[in-house]
Amino acid sequence: ILADSELARIMGKGDQPKGKAMLEAMKAMRALDKSGTGVIYDEEFQRLYLPSNLLAAEEAANTGLDTSYLEALRTKVIDMWKVVGTKGQVERLACWDFILADAELASIMGKGN
Repeated sequence: ILADSELARIMGKGDQPKGKAMLEAMKAMRALDKSGTGVIYDEEFQRLYLPSNLLAAEEAANTGLDTSYLEALRTKVIDMWKVVGTKGQVERLACWDFILADAELASIMGKGN
């Protein structure tokens, strides 16, 4: 994906470097790996053109979004769900109480601040 200059040009609406930055952001955000297996399947590959992924990638490219913390965030969120989501669901306000009370999550999101 990252080696395809035409895809980068299309994603960047004619601006190949911007398109490449968008693709890099999508990679960092794991925009295609919906299953979380580390393997991209056909339907996941099609996520390259989902508007929500395109908007997030464009915002990241435009603002120079630091994506270096995303893997730690992903791991933390998965671990948190194992605690709070034991029944496959959780009541909305209780979920937010759980999220907001987690100092480690706040530190990851605030990059130490």
